[in-house]
Amino acid sequence: MNEENIFIVSKEKDINLEVSKLFVYYRDSGFPNYDLNSYNSDKELDKIIKFNEKSIVDGKDLGQTMHGLGFLWTFSHIGLI
Repeated sequence: MNEENIFIVSKEKDINLEVSKLFVYYRDSGFPNYDLNSYNSDKELDKIIKFNEKSIVDGKDLGQTMHGLGFLWTFSHIGLI
């Protein structure tokens, strides 16, 4: 295990120290900002339309999927301006 990796969760790590490391990391490098121009809403909507929703149902079990999140990201910037 790489002890220097601040993104690895472990019971042996002090949570307060690790949170402090994360704050320092993001203060230094900046919080991730996504290039909204890289999202194509038509392409993301097409993924939703083509997705086979039956593939996430297994008997009585219902799986999960991240379909639609990319499409929602195309609109998320509206409230942030």
